[in-house]
Amino acid sequence: MSKVPVAVDLARLESRLEELVRRAGLRAMADYRAGQRTSARVEWKGNSPVTSADFAVDQLVADDLARWAREGFAKLHYHSEERPEAWGKPTEGLTVVIDPIDGTRAFMEGRDDWCIALGVVAAGEPVLGLLHIPARGEMFAAHTGGGARHQGRPIRFPHEPQAPLRVSGPRGIVEIVAEEGGIALETRGSIAALAHRLVRPLAGDLDLALARPGAHDWDLVAAHAILNEAGGALLRPDGKPPVYDLAGHEHPALLAGSRGLLDRLMPSLLTGSLSTAKRG
Repeated sequence: MSKVPVAVDLARLESRLEELVRRAGLRAMADYRAGQRTSARVEWKGNSPVTSADFAVDQLVADDLARWAREGFAKLHYHSEERPEAWGKPTEGLTVVIDPIDGTRAFMEGRDDWCIALGVVAAGEPVLGLLHIPARGEMFAAHTGGGARHQGRPIRFPHEPQAPLRVSGPRGIVEIVAEEGGIALETRGSIAALAHRLVRPLAGDLDLALARPGAHDWDLVAAHAILNEAGGALLRPDGKPPVYDLAGHEHPALLAGSRGLLDRLMPSLLTGSLSTAKRG
């Protein structure tokens, strides 16, 4: 649990943000076509696609946060994947960190595992998270001290899983964890959106979720807050949680699961090749 003092009613903020994220989901769904190509306009940033729906969700959220500030509800800084001009600017207080559509390729192709990931950071630590999967009608939510919820019901890791562990992640990272962690893993289907993959163990579909190097703050903050409040953890290969400087930097490989499971795995991984795994 975060020890960062927050001079805001996080429960009230979560409620307002959840309503906003649901409206953002409706906006994204206007361009989503299940099993078909999206109706949104698609652009490319290098090898990464971005759609007009990404920008529309980003703008919707930014506009509402600006209105809240004018109304005196909350002054929140804004850090979005779609606004690189804001990366690295110093902020104090609370910052909303969003990936408007995490899993853009899945969204484009009509898959249902993309999500909207919105988190809040204070002093580099996650204090609130909302992860909405509009095509499945799912919502994960949490704030510091308030517990985690899935579909409005409290949720925690119920027990320590036994091998073989059900895992989702890049094949190379899965192989490293299996070999160096000395534990049997059973690979499950891929989940395109990283934030969604990281919280999926909470839904009971997985025991462990893995990420290759290269994730950004907007991929992680929401899921990290939810995992923390559910008795889980998100850890780097050095056994420490990510810290969010909001500068656009990339994170190393990551593991997500129950705290007990990661406590068992990490000692055998600390000096292994996971810490030197490369992106790709």
